[in-house]
Amino acid sequence: MDSTRPLLVEAMEYLAKSRRDSCAICAERNRDDAFERLTVALVPGTRYSTTPSAPLTKGDEPNELGSSSLSTDSIGFHFRFHTSTDHLVGVSAENWTPDSIAMAWSTAEPGTEFEGELELVGYPYGDGPTYLYSPSEGRVQVQCRLVSLRAIASR
Repeated sequence: MDSTRPLLVEAMEYLAKSRRDSCAICAERNRDDAFERLTVALVPGTRYSTTPSAPLTKGDEPNELGSSSLSTDSIGFHFRFHTSTDHLVGVSAENWTPDSIAMAWSTAEPGTEFEGELELVGYPYGDGPTYLYSPSEGRVQVQCRLVSLRAIASR
């Protein structure tokens, strides 16, 4: 994620501006600028590894890991993985996370931090090739397949 991080940070800033802007045209322009950057940075097949300073955190949503290093005060950045028992329509079976890897997530408490590797997967019904944006919830959800995942011991 290091090489695309500047684009992702800019995109999140544009989305945050779009939520604050009272001008509908300006808000749409900011969203479009954000989507351009997200589309360049979040390409299907791209692999990301966590770093000690940027772990992923289990939240309350099914099969999601949050990235506090990319989230802003008003926009959350989340990776959503898919399994044989819990997947979105449009995510093909070869892009599902094996149950053996997903088990690390399912047995952890919310707030648990993880390190690992993930691969972005295509999602034909999104706002971009791998992601959805919910302006009402203020969140970006990136579709992925977990390659490896391990809970980090409490710091």
